[in-house]
Amino acid sequence: MSVNTRSKVDVIRETLAAHGPLTSAQLAAHTGIDIKSISAMVAYSCRKGLVERGWFRNQRCYGIDGAFPDATLPEPDMQQNRIQSDAFYRLAMLAANYERGDKFNEAEAHWLDAAELASKVVNIQFCRHRAAFCHHALASGWKYSERGEEC
Repeated sequence: MSVNTRSKVDVIRETLAAHGPLTSAQLAAHTGIDIKSISAMVAYSCRKGLVERGWFRNQRCYGIDGAFPDATLPEPDMQQNRIQSDAFYRLAMLAANYERGDKFNEAEAHWLDAAELASKVVNIQFCRHRAAFCHHALASGWKYSERGEEC
């Protein structure tokens, strides 16, 4: 069966079933699908419960059901000596704005990206906790607009 007669989501799921957990870049390489399209299709598949998000060696990966028995976030590397950058602050602000706009999938990705750029352990942990919250909010179908007015 060619890629043209199957949906790209099916191709992604079949690739994950055949190869195990993969990053977005690896999925793009295996399937020939543009990485930006991969991200959107994986997000859709996660919302539908067809694909799981998880971690493998400090990298965000995707797999089919049961691929990540321990889906905990990786521990921050306490030995890293990085300078807090403007990019960290921009990503954190974008993540917060996406989160407030009920775009939890985008917020989760931006929080994780911000955690990678953070130099302080407290910021790494905060970003990872926000990403975990967004993941749970997305899976639970939460919306800020359903909570009423904010304080």
